[in-house]
Amino acid sequence: MGKILRSPHLVAATAAVLFVLVFGAGNAFSQVVPAMMDVKPGSCVNPLNVKSRGVLPVAILGTDDFDVTSIDPASILLQDSVMPLRTAAEDDASAIDCNDQNGDGLLDLLLKFDSQETIAALGQINDGDVIILSLGGSLLDGSEFAGQDTVLILMKGNGNQANLGRSALAPGHNK
Repeated sequence: MGKILRSPHLVAATAAVLFVLVFGAGNAFSQVVPAMMDVKPGSCVNPLNVKSRGVLPVAILGTDDFDVTSIDPASILLQDSVMPLRTAAEDDASAIDCNDQNGDGLLDLLLKFDSQETIAALGQINDGDVIILSLGGSLLDGSEFAGQDTVLILMKGNGNQANLGRSALAPGHNK
């Protein structure tokens, strides 16, 4: 389940603390390779409308220290349960870290996730919640990678609260 941040001002501080907890020296999880993740490349607010029936685009940004072609695409999971519908490696000039344009000549891994599956994986959410989405998987050498970004929950025309856990999936929907 995603972590709910009630104040957008807590997002950066919380992400920094989570980075230290997950990737810090001496931690049992220190073998996890950090990956830069950008939900809805080109947008810094990253709105996620619970009524969306489309896809949620996510980019894993390649860096000088992280080659996205080393990722095993079959291992990728969003929120520990949602597999991407599609993957493509390209230099995505629209992927940004909200400060810098990313058209850096390095390959990024572009992913598309089913919006309703992603929303179902979040559990109970409220309009205006800022949720940390986590993505992870394996590299071809067997090590693991992980990244995080946030989304702003929008419940247009749907009240102000929803419990969209796994039971909310349509019958027979087993992705």
